[in-house]
Amino acid sequence: MKKHQKISILGAALMISAAGFSQTHATIFSMEPDRYPSSEYLEFKNLVCDVQNVYQFEEDSSLVKFSDETSLSHKILEFIGLYKNGVYGQFIGQKFVLNRETGNYKFKDFGNDYYKNTVIDFGSTKQSYKVISTSSGPYIHTQYIQVDVYQKNGEMNFRIMNGDILFTGNCQLG
Repeated sequence: MKKHQKISILGAALMISAAGFSQTHATIFSMEPDRYPSSEYLEFKNLVCDVQNVYQFEEDSSLVKFSDETSLSHKILEFIGLYKNGVYGQFIGQKFVLNRETGNYKFKDFGNDYYKNTVIDFGSTKQSYKVISTSSGPYIHTQYIQVDVYQKNGEMNFRIMNGDILFTGNCQLG
């Protein structure tokens, strides 16, 4: 066999083995969002969350806090522009359950149960739980949900961004 043929065969064999090696390691080292090392995995099915604040982004990108109070002092603060009275204020103090597997939640006429929910991160001792929800139809609406499940104080911060409305509060493992 000629020297060039041996080099060609050897080169082809190296390329095939390298491709096989990289495919094997791509499978071993790829990490799906719900596959964390066992030392970082958190076991829970639901999160029980409590809405503590609701904000709205104004046209100038400032945030105005909704109030669920009707006292004179809150009406004055609303007049000054520090608070906003509106339908979203009714959600302050309400609890809801967030399902880890589906990303579904619903409380008093608001939620994402009619949306297509994509859990993009199941959360761990180092990462937040994250869901993106999209509505169907010609006018698409989106929601982004994030719960800091890694917090060690027992209450985990959450954020739900729904258009120009921002819900915040705390969750506990349910």
